Amino acid sequence: MTVFLGRDIVLPDHTAGQCVMFDEQLQSRAEQRLRDFWFVGLTESYASDVATLRALTGLKIDTLDVNRTDRSGRRQIDRQLIETCARSNQMDAYLYHLATLIHEDQSPCALWR
Repeated sequence: MTVFLGRDIVLPDHTAGQCVMFDEQLQSRAEQRLRDFWFVGLTESYASDVATLRALTGLKIDTLDVNRTDRSGRRQIDRQLIETCARSNQMDAYLYHLATLIHEDQSPCALWR
C-alpha cells in the first residue's frame, strides 16, 4: 500500500523484492495522499462503506461478496515468520492504522467540506 500511495510511478513489473523496510520520504508522501482522499473505506466495513458512498453520491454501486475464506483448514504459522512479515510491512501497518483513524473520523458532513 505504501509503495502505491507514496511513489509517483509504480511500474507494472514491480516486485516485493524492490520494496524497502522503511523510507521516511515515501511514508510521508503516502500518508499525505491518504489524507487527501475524499473517502476512506475499509475491508472490515465494506458493505456499510459502499452504502455510505451510495447515499452520498447517488451512484448505483453493487456490493460484491467475494474473497470469502474457509478458515477451518488453516495451518499454524511459525511465530518467527509472522514477526519477519510484520517487520517487512511496518509502513503498510502504519498507513492501515492511519486509514482506520481517518475512517472513524469521517462523517457525511465532513465529506462535503
